[in-house]
Order: sequence, then structure tokens, then C-alpha cells
Amino acid sequence: MTGAPTLTPVETARPRPDRVGRFVDGCLDVAVAALGLWTLLYWGVLAGLTLTAALVGWTIGVVGVAVRRARHSWTRDLPEGGAVRSRVVAGLAGAVALFASAISRPDGDDASFVVRSTWIAEHGALPDGDFVFGEPGWPATFGSVPNVSSIEALLGALARATGLPAGDVVYRYAVPLAAFAAVWALWVLLRAWGARRPVASLVLALVFLMLGGYAHATWGNLFVARIWQGKVMLLAVLVPYLYAYVAVLWRRHGPLPRGDLSRAAAVLATVGLAAVGCSSTAVFLVPLVAAATSVALLLARRWRDAVVVVLSASVGPFAAGLMTVLSPVGARNEGGRAGEWLWFRVLGDAPPVWALVSVAAVLVLAGVLWPRWLAALERPAQVGVATAVAVGLLCTVPPLYPILTALTGGDAIAYRIAWVVPVPALVGVVASLPARRWAAPAAPAVALALVAILAVGQPLWGRSNGAGLGRPGTWKVREQVDLAAARWIVEQAPRGRYLAANWVAMMTGVLTSELRPVGTRMDYVRSLDQVPGSQVEERVFLQSLADGDTSLRVPGNLERTRAALDALDVSVACVAWSDAFTAEVFLEWGPGFADGPWTCWSR
Repeated sequence: MTGAPTLTPVETARPRPDRVGRFVDGCLDVAVAALGLWTLLYWGVLAGLTLTAALVGWTIGVVGVAVRRARHSWTRDLPEGGAVRSRVVAGLAGAVALFASAISRPDGDDASFVVRSTWIAEHGALPDGDFVFGEPGWPATFGSVPNVSSIEALLGALARATGLPAGDVVYRYAVPLAAFAAVWALWVLLRAWGARRPVASLVLALVFLMLGGYAHATWGNLFVARIWQGKVMLLAVLVPYLYAYVAVLWRRHGPLPRGDLSRAAAVLATVGLAAVGCSSTAVFLVPLVAAATSVALLLARRWRDAVVVVLSASVGPFAAGLMTVLSPVGARNEGGRAGEWLWFRVLGDAPPVWALVSVAAVLVLAGVLWPRWLAALERPAQVGVATAVAVGLLCTVPPLYPILTALTGGDAIAYRIAWVVPVPALVGVVASLPARRWAAPAAPAVALALVAILAVGQPLWGRSNGAGLGRPGTWKVREQVDLAAARWIVEQAPRGRYLAANWVAMMTGVLTSELRPVGTRMDYVRSLDQVPGSQVEERVFLQSLADGDTSLRVPGNLERTRAALDALDVSVACVAWSDAFTAEVFLEWGPGFADGPWTCWSR
């Protein structure tokens, strides 16, 4: 008799392990922790520690953090993306990083940020006073004292340690790494929110960002178009990262055990330090984001967790704010006031974009009430995002907005309060709406979102955005001829001062900190008004001429121009004009460089 057949259980297919996703998640965690650690060490340098000792300690610390993260993930509750999706997103992030490396959209802020990195790279220490005009003994004429942001010092220290030009470290290497991190941080956020279709949401958010060149301060322009600047790293990487980490806490049922709460506090404190290291904007932005995201914990009656989130994330910003307030000059944000409402600053005046962002916010809020048709996120995140967006919007309107503006020291940077609302992620969430009968509402909502973006969108790399595309690794200059003129000035090694239009002077400062310019950005030149012996009137006059002010190029100003050149001991000049007035001014000078708009002369 034949025995009964043996039945073997059907093996269920196991999902492929998401090694790529885990690895990149870990790299992002380590990068954030490394920046937080560097901020602490940088503050030690402000107190007397040498920059070399800080860099050595930081290197050892980063290795220790990486080993720790490999053994124990502090974001273990973050949902995995899946092996295939993680590879797709890594490819998208790589493509965006390549674009960022090729986009060249210069920004006048580099006259202080990147120039600072160059000074540190060449001197191996932090500047004590002025580092833009190169005048010995001058105080710092703009920005907070001490400068609590550490990212410029880190890039300068790395340039000095590697022997690379500071411009290469900032523009060639930091840009693609930061751009990749920005895309991945957005991906982490969408996963933490439990978006129904996270890849589709990421793609829609990236379309919104990459076509955001229609206004100067859009989320797009404050993305890969200026990603090398600390404030943009704060907005594009650390704000989504902070939102994502608190969203992971939303997913937990009930109050956190004491051990988990301590670990969460440590991570949040590290994020706060990293944020301050990127920009002093974090002094007010991070506590606002922490407060907005903790409202969901309060609604869940997790009082202790909410308090820990706000206090832990605010430790670094509070310390930085205290240092700034107690300094002799304070934040010095009073200059450059802007009277327009902050949303006009960040969204421009295009009605389709306003409609898109408004509808996206309303859909997130409505998803709490009608989850069957409008819930794009998991329930804890749906409630958390809705409350955070509501709180963020309240911060941008009276009566809170005027109060917060006053606390920032003026409205020159108060528009950054809008960054509390994670607008790119909200736009992306439209692609995660439920697709029920006849694919409504997801399909028509995505179609309308794309129509709104394409209706007014301008590529970040387009001429209309003051940008262009070059080879990957290109320096962020308006035109390559600007950099060529700056290199010519450096080659002359002028014994006195040099005169150049602000775009050329800025790049000269990126190339070397050893030369002394007549001026750079005009608001920086005017800040010399309180410095005795600065000859600010002559500087303003000559800088205006160099920048191309045609009203000053009249025969009556000939002797005044010559007298100012002599008074400031100018031995090299690159100006944006070439006419009879120029020929007369530089009659006894030798011609040296002429290309594009620049005509350069040397005594």
C-alpha cells in the first residue's frame, strides 16, 4: 500500500531586503549627527579651542557616530521604502545632485558665506573682525558677532586639511552631496508620514521644486539652486528631517518609555544643533517647527513627549540665541527690511501657485474629517500634519506674525517663518490622495497640480531665473568671464587695493582672502559708515562706478574719480564700462584684461 503523499507548506515570498534604503538612511542620520557634533566643537573654537583640534576631534567623533549608527538605528520605527522604490529614489536623488552640480545661479550672499570659508582655509583660524575688506584691525561690519553658524567654518577647515581650494570644496563637492541629501530627506519625510504613493508624491514635489524659478525666494530657488548655503541646507534637509523624526514619534501608541524618550531627546537636540550650525535662522525656526509638530502629541494626551520634543530641539537654538543677544552687536538683522507679506516673498504673485499650495493645505486638513476620500497619509500623520500646518499658518498672520517678526530683529529675514510649513511635501501629498471611483480624487488632483506648476513654472537653471547650465562641478558664477576677471586680479597681486564690480569682487574673495577690495556688495560697503577711517564715501562712489552706474560717468566726475582712486591706493581696476570717460580715467594705467563686460587696468 502506497503511503499518503507528504504535504509541504507553501513558502511565501519574502520581500527583498532594502539594503540601499537602510544604507542611505544611515548616511543621512550620520551626516546630521556629524553637523551637530561640529557645531559643539565650533563653539569650543569660539571659546579658545584651535580649529585643528576641533577638526581632529570631529573626525574621530564622526567615526564613532557611524559605528554607533551601524549597530543601533535611532530611526528604527521609520517605515522602509522597499528595495525597488529605494533604488528608484536613489537614482532620482543622484540625477538631482548632478543637476545641482551643473546649475550656476550665483548669489550675493556668497560675498560673506563662501568668502568666510576661504579666509578660514587660508588662515587656519576663525576671523577676528573683518574678513571681507581685508583691513587689519577692522571689526566685523555685518552679521552677528560671534557668528554662531558653523557650516562655513567646517567647509573652510576641510579645504585647509585637504589642500583643495575653498571654492572647490563648496561648489564642486558640497553641492551634489547636499542636493542628494535634500531629495532623500524629502523621501524620508513622505515615508514617515505614511504617504499612500510616496514615490509619486516625491516626483510631484520635485517637479514643483525644479520649476520654482519664478521668484527669488521660492522653495525651488532655496533648494538645489543655492544648496551650498547654510540656510538652504537648513530648509531643504533639516526641516524635513525634523518633521520626519517627530512623525515617527506620532506613530507610537501611548507615551514613550523613559529609555526611548531619552534617545528621542538626544536625537532632537542633535538636530537642533545641526540646524543652528547651518544658519542662525534656526534660532527661531526650529522651536517653531518643534512646537507645531508637537501639537499632535498634545492632542493624544502625550504631554511629557510633547514637552520633551520642544525643549530638546530648542536647546541648541536657545544657546545660539543667547550668545547672539549677549553679544555687543546682536543679530544685526535690521537692514534690508521688506514690507511685503511673507507669502508673496516665497510664492511670488502667480495665482496658480497660490491656488495649488492652498488646495494642498486644505486637502491635508480635510483628510482628517473625510479619510475615505481625502486621507493621503496614515491616520497619525494625517492628524499630525494637519495640526502642524494649521499652527504654521497661524505663525504667518496677525497677531503672531508681527510678534515673531519683532523677535527676529526685523523683517529682513522674517519671511523665513513661512518655512515652518513644509510646502513641497504638501504639494507632493496631492499624488497620494485615494483613488476610488473613476480614480477620483487622485487623478484629477494630480493633473490640476501639474497644470498649475507648468502654467507659471520656470526651470531653476533657466536664464529667466538668472542661472545657466555648465559642466558638473561648475563654480556658481553669473558668467565664466566673471571668474576669469577675478583670476586676472589675483594674478596681478596688487600691492594696494583693487576695484571691481561686485560679482567679480565676490569671486576674487572666493579665490583668496589676501587681497583688499574697495568694495563688494553695496550694502556691505555702506555698513562701513561706523568704521573710523574707512573712507566710505570714496568707496561707495567707486563701487557704484565699477558696478556700472551711468549717471556718475560724466566729465565733471573725472577728477573726483582719480582722487578717490589715489586716496584708496587702488592699483588694479575692473569696471563694467569702456568709453571715453574710462580712457581718460585710466590714461596712465596699463591695459590688462578685456572680455565680456569687463575692462581691467593695472597701474
